[in-house]
Amino acid sequence: MTAAQGEQQQEAPMEVEVEAEAQQMTEAQGETGVQAEEGQQGAPAGSATAAEAGEQADEEDEGEEEEEGATLLDGLPETQKYVLAEKWGYSRVGADLPTGTTALSYGAAIPARFFEVDGLRAAAAVAGPLAVMAAGYAWMWYWHSICPVWQQAVAGVLIGTAYAGLFKVAHECARYNFQPLSAELQDLVGSLLMAPSLYAFIPWRLQTLHHTKHLNQ
Repeated sequence: MTAAQGEQQQEAPMEVEVEAEAQQMTEAQGETGVQAEEGQQGAPAGSATAAEAGEQADEEDEGEEEEEGATLLDGLPETQKYVLAEKWGYSRVGADLPTGTTALSYGAAIPARFFEVDGLRAAAAVAGPLAVMAAGYAWMWYWHSICPVWQQAVAGVLIGTAYAGLFKVAHECARYNFQPLSAELQDLVGSLLMAPSLYAFIPWRLQTLHHTKHLNQ
């Protein structure tokens, strides 16, 4: 064996080792690249999840602000208001309330005395219209057929206006606002005041409460 052949035999194992190390480095780099790609693919999903969570939180905050606001229509664009108006059967719906005000603000501006239950005022609300109606009927009965037409008209207006006042009292009885501490009294007064109209009080109450619960429907 010559010296050149010996050197070739010694270099052959070294080349094999170098190629093996290069292959290992290539495989390692490949695995690192795959992991990097997986990380890049996972990052948008995580970012999207975080973004969705942020949007949801913003929507919740906006929902809380809307609950504290005045009406459902506040902040809506005019085009959407026209769509809602057509859906609800109106030509248009109202504008936003003034800045810094809510529906509760207007309720709080009403003096508390208007919400107090006063027995004397309740009795006067019934006695006053009854007295006016009695006067109108008595006047027409007294004059009989010789009562002038204009006096009959005046008496008719007085009687009709007085009964409108009694109807208001019946409406308050139907909503249990006339004397809240006595439901039986409200049933009795409401039934008596609705009797001249030949309309049953209890069914009318149910209809009124249903109307109040389902406004604009």
